[in-house]
Amino acid sequence: MKKYAKISFILVLALMVTTISAFAATRSVYRFDTTLPANQGDEELEPVARDSDGSRFLIGFSDIDEGYTTVRAWAESEHLHVNKSDPYQSFPADGNSYYGNYYSDDIPGRGVNLILNMDNPVKTSKAVHVAGFWDPL
Repeated sequence: MKKYAKISFILVLALMVTTISAFAATRSVYRFDTTLPANQGDEELEPVARDSDGSRFLIGFSDIDEGYTTVRAWAESEHLHVNKSDPYQSFPADGNSYYGNYYSDDIPGRGVNLILNMDNPVKTSKAVHVAGFWDPL
């Protein structure tokens, strides 16, 4: 009987370690559903802390109003609102994931809070609805 108790204990312990490791490795993806203002005003999302010091961020657009196919998106610092990536990067709104690049001479470090900015890729007199996700990586 003690043999089965030991085996059961080891199995439960192994399951707990595996579960905790899986949660620790899970990244946060930040979803948004918002409206981009008309006449090239940008929309800013809440600040998010970086999990690494890599040179890229991940972004994807799952929905956009009819007649539009891309969105300009870039990252900026939380406090000084300094651009950390090119504000003219455009990403297709096709449901796929894409990488955007931070400026190579000003890559934000781990733990730095960043804001995602989005703008219409063309001057338009109407607000445009977009939905998707981003991860500052």
